[in-house]
Amino acid sequence: MRKHILTSLLMTAALTLSLVSCQREEVLNGGVLQDVSISVLVPDNQLVKSNADPGNASEINRCILEIYDGQGQIVGSRQTVAVTNNSADFTATLTIGSSYKFVFWADHVADAADLATDLNYITTDLSAITYAENAFKNNNDQMDAFFLSETKAVEASMSFDLKRPFGQVNFISTTGINTNLDAEAVKVTFAKAPTTFNAIDGTRGTETATLAPVDFTAFAN
Repeated sequence: MRKHILTSLLMTAALTLSLVSCQREEVLNGGVLQDVSISVLVPDNQLVKSNADPGNASEINRCILEIYDGQGQIVGSRQTVAVTNNSADFTATLTIGSSYKFVFWADHVADAADLATDLNYITTDLSAITYAENAFKNNNDQMDAFFLSETKAVEASMSFDLKRPFGQVNFISTTGINTNLDAEAVKVTFAKAPTTFNAIDGTRGTETATLAPVDFTAFAN
């Protein structure tokens, strides 16, 4: 019995020494957990907008961050912060020198004091972002959104520039629009429009056969 206990103790001690050795090796290789400052820029010069002041991203007021390890597991929990003057700041505890995937989504919400409540986009799952029901607003900058998915080795201070996940098609009348337009003549139907967007991989989701026609007479003035 004593021999059995002694053997177990020796095995435990050996295992402990092995773990300590691995931890020391990790520290020596730069694998140190540290609070990391992460700054995000929502660019104001991308020429995809619906008014005469293109690309200012003025309606973006929140940014979401999720961080994934090499096995695709989320690290910590989702963070959501306010966007002010086209920028946002996060802090995350990560292993310096290790690589992680940083996934961002920035959009407009109704109340900057309630950043967790979606408005135009459903962001519960960043791999399948969808329009909120009846959310589409033509000629409205509150539909603007930005994202980024990038794998980087961690430094004490990091910065990222976001980009738009979609394009925008503008129809401009050279003769003016009036309320007497023929509704059937000014409807536009888009084929193979994606129904979701995967911000984690930066890919579009399942495509619909067609998107419901947009009736431009509804916006005549």
